[in-house]
Amino acid sequence: MIRHRFISLLLIAGTIGALAAAENAPENKKPTALPFAVTVAGNPAFTLTLPDGWTALTKNDKTTLLPTGGHPHVQVLPVASATVDAAVAEAANLIASEVTEFKPTTTTDLTIAGAQAKQLIGKGTEADDGDPSNAEVAFFTVGKQVFVLVSHGEGDGPTKAHGTIAAVLSSITAAK
Repeated sequence: MIRHRFISLLLIAGTIGALAAAENAPENKKPTALPFAVTVAGNPAFTLTLPDGWTALTKNDKTTLLPTGGHPHVQVLPVASATVDAAVAEAANLIASEVTEFKPTTTTDLTIAGAQAKQLIGKGTEADDGDPSNAEVAFFTVGKQVFVLVSHGEGDGPTKAHGTIAAVLSSITAAK
């Protein structure tokens, strides 16, 4: 009798384990990427899609994207520049709250939300702790507002996240 109960328990445990494994199999996982509305003065400016596992929060018109694991650091904020080209010319000043002494080494033309945009890649210093930083900075316009997305961190974090950040930038659509 005890032997039959033990075998029954093993069969039940095996079935539960198989069900859990099937539920967590990659082909059965539901994507968790979600649209997130970036706001300016409390009004929706645009939406972007957060990568799986990322979250976001907005405080005082600065949106912080929070990757799984915390790196790289990613912020999105409006800038006072009238055009993307004007923002690029003032890039070091415009991102100084995140990266100081920014010196771009590469500039690439992009299209974001159907408009001209530019991405700058370079080095600087983390504003919060003074450590060396690598940064990828994208300036883009939605409506009449110019924005900057800054992906930065020590080491190769921004480089490793380049594809993910490119997907975020390509997901940007004007608020309706």
